[in-house]
Amino acid sequence: MNKFYKPAKTALKTFAFWYVGYSVLYSSILFGINHFDKPDDLEKYKVADSLTQYFSYLAQSPVKSGSPAEDVIPAQKLLLAAGEDLGVCGADGLYGPDTRKAVKSYQSKHQLPQTGGHIDAKTYDHLINTVLQDKNAYSKIKAELLSPYQEERKRKLVGELPTMFSEIDAKIFLRPDAVIKSAYEMVANDIRDEAASMAFPGCANNHLRDAFRHSDSIFRIADISGTDIAVAIGDAREKGSYNSQELFLMDVYNHRAAADLVEHYEANDKDMSDVQQIFLQGIKDGDLAIYPYPLVPKDQKDNYAYLRPIPNS
Repeated sequence: MNKFYKPAKTALKTFAFWYVGYSVLYSSILFGINHFDKPDDLEKYKVADSLTQYFSYLAQSPVKSGSPAEDVIPAQKLLLAAGEDLGVCGADGLYGPDTRKAVKSYQSKHQLPQTGGHIDAKTYDHLINTVLQDKNAYSKIKAELLSPYQEERKRKLVGELPTMFSEIDAKIFLRPDAVIKSAYEMVANDIRDEAASMAFPGCANNHLRDAFRHSDSIFRIADISGTDIAVAIGDAREKGSYNSQELFLMDVYNHRAAADLVEHYEANDKDMSDVQQIFLQGIKDGDLAIYPYPLVPKDQKDNYAYLRPIPNS
């Protein structure tokens, strides 16, 4: 008996040493991310109060190839509302050949100076003044880019984030099982990319496709470790991605929305065999955030208030 006991005890000790060691190391990394990699100056921003205030802020910067998705998508929405063609992916946040072609077309139609396909201040101002005077266009763009983020839960998240990551996350810190769950998530990352590519072929990752990717990832982790751990791990990994504040907020909101969908289906004993269809329906129903958060500085002026076709809109 003693012959088997000692090797088994040694093996158990070795396993425990490495397992706890890696757990502490991983938890320490997450602790460091949570404490030292906060979104820059997020407390200075808010969800825009109106669509015209939002575009007053956006129009301060030209939009061109290489511009971030949070700047590109609203400009693409204006181009689409103006009747320009952006190809199969539409407003996907990628400033590619289709967007440059649409800008050149718009400038030509309205006798604006050609700028090589990028949106300069004059073109942006013309787009805003032309498109947002149309009541239907104004309402449609507002419904897509702004109204969903003025809901209490989404708006509240902006104020919570500066303190959310300044505290030790009890769900992860010094949790031995977090190592395995995180490793699984990294494998799931490749799976979710493949699934997203099939659902939204050829489109940039920061639109419908990105909402789908993050939701699918949360489901895969939650399936083995529960929704609380899934959200915590998703947030911590996203915190180290150095995404913009607008995209970061979109992603961490979708972690919570996806967890809610999973819990809803489980609580009601609904079939989750086709989870991808569940999240596609969630996108369609507005349960998930599909555009970057419409942030503006808290002291942002509204230079286009006169364009609002509906009082207090």
